[in-house]
Amino acid sequence: MDQKSRELRAPPPLPTQRKDWTRHLKALPVFNDSVERVHNDLCEDEDYLKLLTAVHDITAVTGSLSFDNCRAAMMLKARATELEVHDVAEAKEKAIALSLNTVLRRYHQSRKERRNTVGGEIVPSDNHNDD
Repeated sequence: MDQKSRELRAPPPLPTQRKDWTRHLKALPVFNDSVERVHNDLCEDEDYLKLLTAVHDITAVTGSLSFDNCRAAMMLKARATELEVHDVAEAKEKAIALSLNTVLRRYHQSRKERRNTVGGEIVPSDNHNDD
Protein backbone atom coordinates (compact mmCIF):
# COMPACT_ATOMS: atom_id res chain seq x y z
CA MET A 1 0.00 0.00 0.00
CA ASP A 2 1.40 3.37 -0.89
CA GLN A 3 1.43 6.39 1.42
CA LYS A 4 -1.56 8.10 -0.28
CA SER A 5 -3.92 5.18 0.20
CA ARG A 6 -2.97 4.91 3.91
CA GLU A 7 -3.79 8.51 4.69
CA LEU A 8 -7.24 9.17 6.07
CA ARG A 9 -9.24 11.41 3.86
CA ALA A 10 -11.35 14.08 5.48
CA PRO A 11 -15.08 13.60 4.93
CA PRO A 12 -16.98 16.28 3.04
CA PRO A 13 -18.05 19.15 5.29
CA LEU A 14 -21.58 19.27 6.68
CA PRO A 15 -23.86 21.90 5.20
CA THR A 16 -23.99 25.01 7.35
CA GLN A 17 -27.32 26.34 6.08
CA ARG A 18 -30.76 24.66 6.11
CA LYS A 19 -31.23 25.27 2.40
CA ASP A 20 -28.17 23.12 1.68
CA TRP A 21 -29.49 20.05 3.52
CA THR A 22 -31.20 17.60 1.17
CA ARG A 23 -33.36 14.84 2.59
CA HIS A 24 -33.03 11.58 0.71
CA LEU A 25 -36.28 9.66 0.86
CA LYS A 26 -36.60 5.99 0.08
CA ALA A 27 -40.01 6.74 -1.33
CA LEU A 28 -41.76 9.95 -2.25
CA PRO A 29 -44.47 11.10 0.16
CA VAL A 30 -47.91 9.93 -0.87
CA PHE A 31 -51.39 11.40 -0.39
CA ASN A 32 -51.83 9.48 2.89
CA ASP A 33 -48.74 11.26 4.26
CA SER A 34 -50.28 14.62 3.42
CA VAL A 35 -53.56 13.68 5.10
CA GLU A 36 -51.57 12.48 8.12
CA ARG A 37 -49.80 15.84 8.33
CA VAL A 38 -53.14 17.67 8.42
CA HIS A 39 -54.65 15.10 10.80
CA ASN A 40 -51.73 15.62 13.20
CA ASP A 41 -52.46 19.33 13.15
CA LEU A 42 -56.14 18.69 13.95
CA CYS A 43 -55.83 15.79 16.39
CA GLU A 44 -56.19 18.01 19.45
CA ASP A 45 -59.31 19.75 18.11
CA GLU A 46 -62.25 18.60 20.26
CA ASP A 47 -64.84 18.85 17.46
CA TYR A 48 -62.64 16.84 15.09
CA LEU A 49 -62.03 14.14 17.70
CA LYS A 50 -65.76 13.85 18.40
CA LEU A 51 -66.26 12.95 14.74
CA LEU A 52 -63.67 10.15 15.02
CA THR A 53 -64.69 8.77 18.41
CA ALA A 54 -67.78 6.67 17.63
CA VAL A 55 -67.45 3.03 16.62
CA HIS A 56 -71.18 2.46 15.99
CA ASP A 57 -73.72 4.56 14.06
CA ILE A 58 -75.88 5.00 17.16
CA THR A 59 -73.09 6.91 18.94
CA ALA A 60 -71.91 8.94 15.93
CA VAL A 61 -72.25 12.72 16.12
CA THR A 62 -74.45 12.73 13.03
CA GLY A 63 -76.02 9.33 13.67
CA SER A 64 -73.90 7.81 10.90
CA LEU A 65 -70.23 6.84 10.87
CA SER A 66 -70.13 7.63 7.15
CA PHE A 67 -71.46 11.14 7.73
CA ASP A 68 -69.01 11.65 10.59
CA ASN A 69 -66.20 10.56 8.25
CA CYS A 70 -67.40 13.07 5.65
CA ARG A 71 -67.50 15.90 8.18
CA ALA A 72 -64.02 14.97 9.42
CA ALA A 73 -62.84 15.02 5.79
CA MET A 74 -64.36 18.47 5.36
CA MET A 75 -62.46 19.69 8.43
CA LEU A 76 -59.25 18.16 7.07
CA LYS A 77 -59.81 19.85 3.73
CA ALA A 78 -60.41 23.24 5.36
CA ARG A 79 -57.31 22.94 7.55
CA ALA A 80 -55.26 21.75 4.56
CA THR A 81 -56.24 24.97 2.79
CA GLU A 82 -54.99 26.98 5.79
CA LEU A 83 -51.75 24.96 5.95
CA GLU A 84 -51.31 25.11 2.16
CA VAL A 85 -51.23 21.32 1.84
CA HIS A 86 -52.50 21.58 -1.72
CA ASP A 87 -53.04 17.92 -2.58
CA VAL A 88 -55.44 17.54 0.37
CA ALA A 89 -57.01 20.98 -0.06
CA GLU A 90 -57.88 20.15 -3.67
CA ALA A 91 -58.98 16.53 -3.13
CA LYS A 92 -62.53 15.22 -2.98
CA GLU A 93 -63.88 14.58 0.50
CA LYS A 94 -64.36 10.86 -0.23
CA ALA A 95 -60.67 10.49 -1.11
CA ILE A 96 -59.72 12.31 2.09
CA ALA A 97 -62.05 10.11 4.18
CA LEU A 98 -60.58 6.93 2.69
CA SER A 99 -57.07 8.18 3.32
CA LEU A 100 -58.01 9.14 6.87
CA ASN A 101 -58.92 5.49 7.51
CA THR A 102 -55.38 4.52 6.46
CA VAL A 103 -53.88 7.21 8.68
CA LEU A 104 -55.91 6.02 11.67
CA ARG A 105 -54.73 2.44 11.08
CA ARG A 106 -51.11 3.67 11.18
CA TYR A 107 -51.78 4.64 14.79
CA HIS A 108 -53.99 1.59 15.54
CA GLN A 109 -56.90 3.97 16.09
CA SER A 110 -59.28 2.99 13.29
CA ARG A 111 -62.92 2.55 14.22
CA LYS A 112 -62.66 -1.18 13.53
CA GLU A 113 -59.56 -1.64 15.68
CA ARG A 114 -61.06 0.31 18.57
CA ARG A 115 -64.42 -1.50 18.25
CA ASN A 116 -62.63 -4.86 18.39
CA THR A 117 -60.36 -4.03 21.32
CA VAL A 118 -60.97 -5.96 24.52
CA GLY A 119 -58.68 -5.49 27.49
CA GLY A 120 -56.15 -3.65 25.34
CA GLU A 121 -55.97 -6.47 22.77
CA ILE A 122 -57.45 -6.35 19.29
CA VAL A 123 -59.60 -9.42 18.77
CA PRO A 124 -60.68 -10.73 15.36
CA SER A 125 -64.08 -9.64 14.15
CA ASP A 126 -66.81 -12.11 13.27
CA ASN A 127 -67.97 -9.90 10.42
CA HIS A 128 -65.81 -8.36 7.74
CA ASN A 129 -67.06 -4.80 8.16
CA ASP A 130 -64.09 -2.50 7.46
CA ASP A 131 -65.54 0.84 8.56
